[in-house]
Amino acid sequence: MDSEATWNPDSSRLLGTSLRRLEDRSLVTGAGSFVGDLATEDDLHAHFLRSPVAHGRIMSTDIGGAGQMPGVAVVAVHDDLGLAPIPGAGGERFARPVLADGRVRYVGEPIVVVAAENSVQAVDAIGEIWVDIDALPAVVDAEAAEAGSLLFEGGNLVARHDPPTPSGT
Repeated sequence: MDSEATWNPDSSRLLGTSLRRLEDRSLVTGAGSFVGDLATEDDLHAHFLRSPVAHGRIMSTDIGGAGQMPGVAVVAVHDDLGLAPIPGAGGERFARPVLADGRVRYVGEPIVVVAAENSVQAVDAIGEIWVDIDALPAVVDAEAAEAGSLLFEGGNLVARHDPPTPSGT
C-alpha cells in the first residue's frame, strides 16, 4: 500500500491534510471500471420516483400503465416490497422505510421504484406515474423539529444535550 495514501494519527493531522487518492488515475484515463460498466444479460435498470416536497402525506399513487410499458419488469410501492425499514439514528422509532409509506419526510425520498430492461424504459415509465401528496409544513431546523410538525410518531427529538454549567454557579 502507498504510504502517502494512509493516515497515521500519531504522526500527522487529519484536518487540513491532503491524502493522495489512488483510484482517480485509472478512472479519469478510462482504465477503471464503474458499476455501470458491469453488465450481464439479464440486468434490470432501476429508477425511482422521488418526493418533490420536504414533508407530506401520500394521498394516492396511480401507477397507470407504467407496468405494461415496453421493457418494464416491475413497478413497486412500499406495500409491494415487504422489506424491513432501514435502521435510523436514535433507535427503531427513527427507522425509515425503503420506499415512502404513506408519508414523505424529505425532498427526494423514494416513493415508487421501476425496474426495466434499460434506463430509458425505466425513466419513461416513471413519467407515467402520478402521486398525490398533501404537503405539510417542512421541518428545517432544530427549533421547528422540537416544537412543530411531527416527522416521526412519538416526536422528532432523538436526544437532548444541554451544555454543562460552569462549576460554582
